[in-house]
Amino acid sequence: MTEDAMTESDEGMTPSTISTGDFVFVGDMVFEKKSLADESSEEEGVQKSVIKNMSRIWPNKQMPIKFHSSVGRRARRAVQTAINTLEGETCISFPKYDSNLHKNYMTIKSTEEGCKAFVGFKENQNHNQINLESGDSFCESSPSAIHEIMHSLGVYHEQNRYDRDEYIEVLFDNLMPDTVSQYYKQSRADLETYGEPYDYGSIMHYEVRAGTKYGLPGFRVLRSYNEDAIGHAKAPSRIDLRKLNKLYGCPASHNTGCSLKVPRLKILSRFLSSYGSDESERNSWITEDAITEDESTESDDELTLSDLFSDDDFDFVGDMIIEKKKLEDDESSEEEGVQKSVVKNMSRIWPNNQVPIRFHPSVRTKARRSVQSAVNILEDATCISFPKYNPNRHKNFVMIKSTKKACMSTVGYVDKQGRNRINLERGTHCEEPNTVIHEIMHCLGVSHEQMR
Repeated sequence: MTEDAMTESDEGMTPSTISTGDFVFVGDMVFEKKSLADESSEEEGVQKSVIKNMSRIWPNKQMPIKFHSSVGRRARRAVQTAINTLEGETCISFPKYDSNLHKNYMTIKSTEEGCKAFVGFKENQNHNQINLESGDSFCESSPSAIHEIMHSLGVYHEQNRYDRDEYIEVLFDNLMPDTVSQYYKQSRADLETYGEPYDYGSIMHYEVRAGTKYGLPGFRVLRSYNEDAIGHAKAPSRIDLRKLNKLYGCPASHNTGCSLKVPRLKILSRFLSSYGSDESERNSWITEDAITEDESTESDDELTLSDLFSDDDFDFVGDMIIEKKKLEDDESSEEEGVQKSVVKNMSRIWPNNQVPIRFHPSVRTKARRSVQSAVNILEDATCISFPKYNPNRHKNFVMIKSTKKACMSTVGYVDKQGRNRINLERGTHCEEPNTVIHEIMHCLGVSHEQMR
């Protein structure tokens, strides 16, 4: 059904940085000239991390949604996924527009002109719009829908931060002319970051070759981070969510990035591979030389599965090690409770959202680096932390070892010291970051997808 708000021509929304009547277009962001005049900065107010003018946030923490008839089923599903994600992690709601209840709304339409959104709330209803190009697999994906909705909520691109030169070096000679403005940097006075660090993993960060000449890189990463993972996030990062929650004044309970607890891990497992590896300096203790542990007198050659896990106490299902007592206590299923997608017994999740880590000296530097990468990624994506085990602070821990007997992990928290273990075989794929994430996910309580 044609909407009243759709009187403008689709051709009016172009992807380049141009002025058209009352608007300025910067990449996928559309700005009212009046708003730019109201929020002056080095680049006419365009490039803030989040808006500072509170009249530009959506009233009552609500963004009512109205679909134009041009929006197909695929794009609608992407929007639904985006809304479910944001409602689950913030206090913002996205009800279906009802003229009897809502004064303003967001019109979502599909044209032949890419994916783009007006930034922040507009009193002029015609200016609250998101465009998702019909038939474009990128625009009709849930990550793109999340990205554009976050623009509409008032969030800008991450690479425009005033401090970005400490994290990326922009290669302006490699950028297409209409991409240059998308890398303009704003001043500290005009930026609102809420004290959050620069976020390579942000869903609002451009990928390294976006809008460049001949596929050349548009920027160089200055910190240890996999540049191929930047700009490919499938969901908002923990930092994205914290900034959004602070912008909208959400209660502190929403500022964890982990309101869904264990069920969030199920969602998390679907997009973690997009991160690649994280080689930043955080959690550097993990790659420090191993401190001699109590078990350091063991020879690596003597370490077998029976040393790691007693067959009397555990069952083995592929790379998953299930405590037999937990099988008896857990809810029954066709496989005696083994084959759950995530644990349902809440005593099986780690207390206080913490997984203290202790390394056996058999773990090599390569595996430690992969553990560091995995921990950084999981801490960014969830409210779970992975501190170094301290017997004065932590009741329990996960012991990470390396033997010649494959990669495996206990599933879920085991309330007995020394029973939470991950094994990463030396010299194999077990030492790769994706495998380590896989095993840590088991330790957190996630089983294999094919066992649903």
